[in-house]
Amino acid sequence: MIVDFSKIDLREQPVLVLKNIDGTESQTLGYAFNITTELHFNEISQLTFDLPEMVSGTKTPHYEDVVGMRLVDLVGVGQFKLVDPTESKDGIRTIKSCKAYSLEYEFVEKKISLEEDTYELTDGLDEKDTLLGIILEKLPSWRKGAVSQSLIGKYRTFDTNSQSVYDFMKSTLQEKFRCVFDFNTYTRTVNIIDVDDFVPTKSVFLSMDNLLKKVDIQENSDNIVTCLGVYVADGVD
Repeated sequence: MIVDFSKIDLREQPVLVLKNIDGTESQTLGYAFNITTELHFNEISQLTFDLPEMVSGTKTPHYEDVVGMRLVDLVGVGQFKLVDPTESKDGIRTIKSCKAYSLEYEFVEKKISLEEDTYELTDGLDEKDTLLGIILEKLPSWRKGAVSQSLIGKYRTFDTNSQSVYDFMKSTLQEKFRCVFDFNTYTRTVNIIDVDDFVPTKSVFLSMDNLLKKVDIQENSDNIVTCLGVYVADGVD
């Protein structure tokens, strides 16, 4: 999930907008409370909140529409998919507890199987028969976003059986191709970025003059080597 953390103001009350599956807006959830988020880079993020059935004797607008598979827009952050809301009643009031996962959760719900063969990650064009094309064919509401030029035309050999698309992308493709899949939940686009392009490397120096207040150094005697001899064949040492 792409999140611009620099633009999130934690001092402001989050705004939630309920959406239909097709992304059209339904209702602002102004009575939601206990709103919490777990926002992650390169992982699925989570949103939780509670919604009362009644407020001051009046039914909460669209309360019955807050059901699984609907979308919730955490305005300015991203879109989330509701999963199995639960309702609790204590005889006085009814509260619906909601959990939602960032929209790339849809890739968890789809399975992928590949016969052992060598596959191209992306061709940068129509993606026919590429891994990216095979994945997007299973999720037609998503499309290709930005792709690092260095990843175009790269091949690897795979064999997988009924694995979730998300796990295949995250645990296998990212490792094999040294890339990062980044999901834009507003535009429903999948970006594939070379890890060398994603974050520039910068040197960090730690000293007592800047970041460090105290340093503890512990000796590891088990890993101390005082003499190391290497012997191989043909008289080479």
